[in-house]
Amino acid sequence: MKINFDRNAEKRRETKEELEAGLSNDSLADNEINENYDNFALAGHDRVEEFMNEVQELELDNEIEDYESYINEESDENREALSEIEQIKEISDFIDSLDEINFENWKDLEINERIVVMQNIEKKIAEITNRSPLQVELERMPSGVRGAMDWEKQKILMNQDLVSSESINDLHHALTTLNHESRHGYQMYNLLISRTELNVEKYEEWRKNVMEPPGYINAGLFGFKRYYMQPIEVDARDFSEAVMNNVKLRGK
Repeated sequence: MKINFDRNAEKRRETKEELEAGLSNDSLADNEINENYDNFALAGHDRVEEFMNEVQELELDNEIEDYESYINEESDENREALSEIEQIKEISDFIDSLDEINFENWKDLEINERIVVMQNIEKKIAEITNRSPLQVELERMPSGVRGAMDWEKQKILMNQDLVSSESINDLHHALTTLNHESRHGYQMYNLLISRTELNVEKYEEWRKNVMEPPGYINAGLFGFKRYYMQPIEVDARDFSEAVMNNVKLRGK
């Protein structure tokens, strides 16, 4: 089965006023509007139909009468998996322990050394969340896009300008983005390979978001507000922010 999640979909920005008409100020940060709106997107209108056709080939719940019972049974073998709170603590503790993210040390790293640090973080996140790690790579991206997760190629793509920046705020954004895209990898691993997520309700939200029509909502096709509020994105955003709330970036 071939599924390609590509952030290079045609983008349509809505104005801040249009967005705030439908979202409260508490749920929509200005920096998210400007810089992190099109991660994990399907590429192009023709890909939506193709993607949904491919999803239908999966043997999911179509032939299972009691789906909730089924996913509970399927998750029994994964009871040793960590809860979300435990995942957040272990990931944030690991990142916080790294000398390399002390900003004084980070500034001395070449860009290739910085991406090695990020790859090591992704490897640790994968270990904590019981999945295979994705390859972390740099890529030239528009200024409004911080990163993306390409499931087909098993990669996390980071905006090269963001990673090379000499700003401590951009280091924070880069680490948040890495956690955001890594969380998408965890979501897709659960949906397409093996379920390890213990929260039944959360897993069902992901499944419906990705596996049922209209599928993953692309900002360029459906508008930013629907993209931003879909369960897959809300979860990745909340998870990455919870991790980074427990990481203390040091230095100036």
